[in-house]
Amino acid sequence: MVVVVKQIETKMAPIFASSPILKDLITKVGGGDLTTNATILSAFFVLLPLLLMAFAVTQANRWSADEEDGRLELVLSTPQPRLRVLLGRFAALTTATVIIGVLTLAVTALASAATGLKLDGGNLAAATLGMIPLGLLLAAIGYLLSGWLRTAVDTGLLSFLLVIWFFISFIGPELNWSDAALRLSAFYYYGTPLLHGLPLLDMLGVLAVSIVALVLASVRFVRKDIGR
Repeated sequence: MVVVVKQIETKMAPIFASSPILKDLITKVGGGDLTTNATILSAFFVLLPLLLMAFAVTQANRWSADEEDGRLELVLSTPQPRLRVLLGRFAALTTATVIIGVLTLAVTALASAATGLKLDGGNLAAATLGMIPLGLLLAAIGYLLSGWLRTAVDTGLLSFLLVIWFFISFIGPELNWSDAALRLSAFYYYGTPLLHGLPLLDMLGVLAVSIVALVLASVRFVRKDIGR
């Protein structure tokens, strides 16, 4: 992504200059002045949380499928608490999500150094690691919904929610939606960390909602008859 931004810097400048709509879109999504590489890269960075959240959907789908098909019965037939089983799976998902974030940080930092693209180290860390809570939020919601919905419906709703959030955050501003409406999207709380740093309070709020969803999912799983 860094290499792409560096390569298109001069080629895309005339296009941005001749297209006010495209220029305005990149400026709003990127969160800064279009004349800076960081703004263009920041606009591209909005795709990273989307991809990570899509990964979270697939992991929530696996848990829901295992629960629905009764495969968890084999695990629960051993003497271990249900809560430990659920938290163990979610911990594995969290570990994978963190690893993806850290690898993204390392690769982006190396690429920016190799191409001579100057980026603020703290903001880069915020942009790559700040997407982790968003992935965990969607995964926790998926774990919660799996208790009441079939796997296909659960996955469909999570995917639909992701699309709605994306639409609200990146199409809503062009439609002059109110700030209250934009706050309905999880992407709103991610902001533009590559330019402005991580909105810490917003991310703590996202984590708090994730924890609440996971707690409710845990209570539901402990009480549910698996395979029914």
